Amino acid sequence: MKFGILAAVVTAMTAGSALAQTAPHDVKAREIFVKNIAFRTAEGQGQVPAIATYLTDVLKAGGVPDADIAILPQGETVAMLVRLPAAGRTAGMPILFSGAVGRTTAGETGAMLRAFAVDPQDAKAADYLAGQPEFVGTTRTTCVATMLAGGHAENALPQKATATVNCRLFPDVKVADVQAELARVVANPNVKFTILDDPQPSPVSEMRPDVTAAITRAVHAVYPGVPVVPYLESGGTDGKVYRAEGIPTFATSGVFMKPSDMFAHGLNERLPVKSFYEGVDHIYRLAKDLGGR
Repeated sequence: MKFGILAAVVTAMTAGSALAQTAPHDVKAREIFVKNIAFRTAEGQGQVPAIATYLTDVLKAGGVPDADIAILPQGETVAMLVRLPAAGRTAGMPILFSGAVGRTTAGETGAMLRAFAVDPQDAKAADYLAGQPEFVGTTRTTCVATMLAGGHAENALPQKATATVNCRLFPDVKVADVQAELARVVANPNVKFTILDDPQPSPVSEMRPDVTAAITRAVHAVYPGVPVVPYLESGGTDGKVYRAEGIPTFATSGVFMKPSDMFAHGLNERLPVKSFYEGVDHIYRLAKDLGGR
């Protein structure tokens, strides 16, 4: 139902003579459409916030949580953002990681981590974890609009607009399936979707006991007793090239830092000095251990 109301709104505005259909969702779509065009949204009328409130109520009635709807004031108007979650998709590593971290994490977050480890189809736990910065991208495939561009000249009406959407795909999720889902959600034939670069999927590398033991020794040399648990990196590394060729590949950095210090890829991206040198020493110990010297 989360997608149904949005699709109905678009259908109502584009279907033309098809509005005469009497199916329940068509009746609801027409009701929403008629209500929308009744608002006077021209500049100076002050009714844009009212239509945003109305659409918010419609989305909530369709099952979209409050946390997934945002109304952002923009001068006399507003911008409305709605987050539509993808279907949950899990792998062994996220489940193992969630269970281990959940045992040492207090409060509601720890409880949700444990619940997700027990049942990766637990929608409440998955939605909660998706809202936590340190766990986002570990429960399902995610897509976020990261760059927006529009217009072609300061003295001309805009004739084009582009949104760059960054997607982090779970293993075994096909790029074409994600593209199709985005097109379905947007539901506008005038919007063209283009895949940038040439994204290549790669399989998960199952952990090896000797590699796990070496990483554990390197970590415990600085932080004795800290649990060492594999997790699925919600980003891309050069390891995908090797995994695609059948070479098991693992990543470890030895960098310890607070989630509040993480600003990956941001303008304020940084690394504590202590963490940097600990990371260097970690790789050195690991190279000597696995290299047999």
